[in-house]
Amino acid sequence: MLRRDESIFPTIEVSGVRFRAADAKWQRTGLVGFVAFVLNRDLRIEATVRRTNSGVLRLSYPAHRDQFGLQHFAVHPVHDRARVEIERQVLAHVRATETLR
Repeated sequence: MLRRDESIFPTIEVSGVRFRAADAKWQRTGLVGFVAFVLNRDLRIEATVRRTNSGVLRLSYPAHRDQFGLQHFAVHPVHDRARVEIERQVLAHVRATETLR
């Protein structure tokens, strides 16, 4: 098992998670709801919770498309390790406090 060097991979702490379920008609499209949380006590992030075609819950971060159709994210994890840990903590809180369909 690899050891994590804390100087390279600092601890990720998610707190203050708030979730609001989407309307049933939107849930049929895969949008489960809206979530806001605080990352490392310093940054508030708003995202959506979506269910993939394979049934997995994922966070989706805000983005816009430019005139060429390219997507630009307002905020997002910079690497997969961060994405996995943020999703794990946020979704654990959502599952503990909500009944997800």
